[in-house]
Amino acid sequence: MQSKPDFSVEIEKGGQTLVFQCSSVDDVEAPAEGEEDTYSDLFQLDEVAVHEGEFKDSTYLVAADIMDGNLYDLLMNFLDERGINNDFAKQLIDYSTAYEHRLYIELLGKLKRFVAE
Repeated sequence: MQSKPDFSVEIEKGGQTLVFQCSSVDDVEAPAEGEEDTYSDLFQLDEVAVHEGEFKDSTYLVAADIMDGNLYDLLMNFLDERGINNDFAKQLIDYSTAYEHRLYIELLGKLKRFVAE
């Protein structure tokens, strides 16, 4: 089992902040036998916003599923150019999975001690 955490990316420039809310893609399918290997993202954009100063409840967030497809691709390329890509997502998933596994093992030890007393 893998831990696939949601994450956000904030890029600041000239007093403005560009915010991406992202989530892991659940099922990345491997190509069928004889099919060409196609590129599949390990994460997706959920929401995008631009704000000045602190984020406010009134800041408009656009849902990525209603966003123009070309704009979505350009924003994914923008993130890729800054290192937020499949390699980053894979490392985040691996780190999160290892961390959660360690916490689970610690919980099992605590349960064992609790029941033994």
